[in-house]
Amino acid sequence: MTVDNTIDNERTPLFGPSGHDRSTSSSSLTACSPVIGNIDEQRSLSKPLPWRALISVWLLAAVQPIGFELIFPFVNQMIVENGIVQDPERVGFYSGVIESLFALMSFVAIMPCSIASDRFGRKPIVLLGTVGLAISMIFFGVSKTYGAMIATRCIGGMLGGTYACVSGNFAL
Repeated sequence: MTVDNTIDNERTPLFGPSGHDRSTSSSSLTACSPVIGNIDEQRSLSKPLPWRALISVWLLAAVQPIGFELIFPFVNQMIVENGIVQDPERVGFYSGVIESLFALMSFVAIMPCSIASDRFGRKPIVLLGTVGLAISMIFFGVSKTYGAMIATRCIGGMLGGTYACVSGNFAL
């Protein structure tokens, strides 16, 4: 059993130039097939990786986890200094509520943020979420009551739901 090199070659397209003629020679396929040719030519025709855009998406993807973890070192001291609890042993419960509300609200806001990004585009939703998250973190830092701390963390968590829109950029 002999194998025809012009048909079974890995670089030969399934159909020849006419669409159905498989009996064409390998030299005629080289001229019309983009797969066959000089590899250096193919590399020069390909687009370079958009590093600037990729780095900006990576930085935006880092904002939400940083916003979530940023308060961990000082939230316990903030609760004690603001007079929310007098017993330092009870600080863990109140700080746990504040810390977990961000993740809970992010979970709740993922679908609405995804739907909004489909309707209005990813860029406006991601920018709104990032700016809103920064503003909510500033307001959390200056809040003096437990209710204000909870409200700012809930708002930050809802705006942190735009993380799904940012991570969707990696799938493209």
